[in-house]
Amino acid sequence: MSHSNNFNKDNIYLYLNDFAEEYKKLTNDNKPLKIVLVGGASVLLNYNFRKSTNDIDYSNAQSAIIDKAVEKTALKYRLFKNWLNNDFRKTSAYSDKIEDISVFHKKYQT
Repeated sequence: MSHSNNFNKDNIYLYLNDFAEEYKKLTNDNKPLKIVLVGGASVLLNYNFRKSTNDIDYSNAQSAIIDKAVEKTALKYRLFKNWLNNDFRKTSAYSDKIEDISVFHKKYQT
């Protein structure tokens, strides 16, 4: 199945749920992974004035397991390699306080 690299309210949960499933398989662990969505994805999910975003940014630390789960999901849906990334951490707008003030949105069931 091929999808555009345009994330919207109709498809964003599909990709995030699949990512969560892949992460769980790779870790063989039931511990939850908390990712804080920022940027366009956060605006898309929390407000009605944005219809889509080109990628999904998260602010948590990167790991090899997260990268592998992102890659497996990208291959499955023909998404670009870094469709879920933490590049936001490299910008001057980044602050460690984001995790402190983030609000729970959704638990992805796997």
